[in-house]
Amino acid sequence: MATIVVMPQLGNSVESCIIVEWMIAEGDTVSVDQTLASIETDKSTMEVPSTAEGTVLKLLWEEGDEVPVKDPLIIVGEPGEDISGLVPSGDAAPVEADAPAEQAAAPEAAAPSSRPSVPPAPSPPAPAPSPRRTASTLRLSLRAPAPTAASSSVTSPPRSPPAPS
Repeated sequence: MATIVVMPQLGNSVESCIIVEWMIAEGDTVSVDQTLASIETDKSTMEVPSTAEGTVLKLLWEEGDEVPVKDPLIIVGEPGEDISGLVPSGDAAPVEADAPAEQAAAPEAAAPSSRPSVPPAPSPPAPAPSPRRTASTLRLSLRAPAPTAASSSVTSPPRSPPAPS
């Protein structure tokens, strides 16, 4: 029978953790106390041990995702076991079912379009987890400020010179 391994509560004040790196992959065999992932809290980086043994049937989160404490993390069971009732939002579709959809989308992407292709503007790097969490708590936006000058650059008032010593 498939078992859900949840994100453990690793401290009294910890409400969620960010997955830094998975140490396992779908299809791997895990044992109890084997390290599943490296996670980051607001105070430290730790490893999450497995509470079940078997084959990893599904990783429910990706690296970089913020996972609430006690939410499902992975599903462990026997190979080929039906996990459709355990996976949130019906995400348990086999990989083979996704392949025809990807193949059908490929010819559309390869077809020439009437508009010239313009590469998307690079996005700014994402802030680190602690500033994201603080901004979320304070309901602040981490988006870049809008340009204010005609030259489309962000301006700020001039700084005063340092006081003489």
